[in-house]
Amino acid sequence: MTSFYNKTTLGGGLRVVSERVDSSSSVAVGIWVACGSRDEKPEENGLAHLIEHMVFKGTADRDKLAIAKAIDHLGGQTNAFTTKEHTCFHTRVRPEHLAEAIDLLSDIFNNSLFASDELELEKGVIQQEIAMVEDDPEELAHDLASLSVWPDHPLGRPVAGTPESVDGLGRDSIVSFIDRTYTGPRIVISAAGQVEHQQLLDLIAERIKPRSGVEARFGGGPVSRYGLIVKRRKLEQAHLVITCDFPRVNDDRRRAAAVLNLVLGGNMSSRLFQEIREQRGLVYNVYSYYTAYQDAGALEIYAAAAPDRIEETRDLIMKELLALRSAPPTKEELNEAVNSSKTSLILGGESMDSRMSRLGKNELIFGRAIDLAETFYNLEQVTREGLSALAEEFFSEGRTSVYVLGPVKKTAGGLAAV
Repeated sequence: MTSFYNKTTLGGGLRVVSERVDSSSSVAVGIWVACGSRDEKPEENGLAHLIEHMVFKGTADRDKLAIAKAIDHLGGQTNAFTTKEHTCFHTRVRPEHLAEAIDLLSDIFNNSLFASDELELEKGVIQQEIAMVEDDPEELAHDLASLSVWPDHPLGRPVAGTPESVDGLGRDSIVSFIDRTYTGPRIVISAAGQVEHQQLLDLIAERIKPRSGVEARFGGGPVSRYGLIVKRRKLEQAHLVITCDFPRVNDDRRRAAAVLNLVLGGNMSSRLFQEIREQRGLVYNVYSYYTAYQDAGALEIYAAAAPDRIEETRDLIMKELLALRSAPPTKEELNEAVNSSKTSLILGGESMDSRMSRLGKNELIFGRAIDLAETFYNLEQVTREGLSALAEEFFSEGRTSVYVLGPVKKTAGGLAAV
């Protein structure tokens, strides 16, 4: 698959990156902003996510129905999402619709009205989105566990906010937040697929208008809180989230961290899945995942079990964690995890959305493109000894946060069903 990468920095620090993929019959475009829920003040929790919703509710030239019709007319995919550190407005269309797509994206990005009546309606929509999480114990357990681990830091707060925080947000809050965060150096336009870089620049010129100024993003990383926290709730299962500190996103060990996650619980052949589900039948679902931020990282392990088996499940997870401290993964485990990582990247490269996302995120985080050859090389440098050293540094009972949601209680020995 032949591709051609280009990057241009425009006035105000706005960056444009593109990858032309000749074999593609579509083009994906994203407007990325280095801004997410971690940029919010405590009273603003949920604001970045609210803005993502509100840009589709009307501009000076299009009301919300006109925007919806424009999206349907393009016939591709147009949407947005907010994370703790990024916001993205994106689309994927046929190449002949690229000009229309960028016109639409730029209109909602620059010219949204944030009308008060639409704002009140959308706040109601988001309240229902939050309620959906409340009704999903797996997702709720993850949100509550993050808040438990980082209670005094915005990375610990839910992206969507709380019913109370969302209710208090107004148009002035939106305008103020955008003015201080949607600035040139924080914005990247990324595109992948059947696109010429100069064509992209011509379409963006005079359309994307970032705010001026630069504001320091972070006030420092979070300090983790360790220990056991139980939230009693009437459920059929107990939902367990175990969190360990892990390398941040710009740590050179991030590839080793991703490999160690796969060995531990990242796929069906992982130690946790095989031991706790396949060998013991304690759970339907058990997995781990690695999340890396600019100044923090976390390895999180989730499992749901019968309330009277949750203590056993927790102990088995801790046993697998501690085993990696004393003995490195086998050569076979390492090779399988590295090969699995490579395959995921290759398969992702067949999607223009994935390529666009990779371009945008790498530019925001690292300030450059990172091709597959470099990534594969770094994966191949991961050693068993390096994985063992990571486990030795980050996996210990004294530096572990355990959160349990369900019909359970603390006991002198640990956990018991209610």
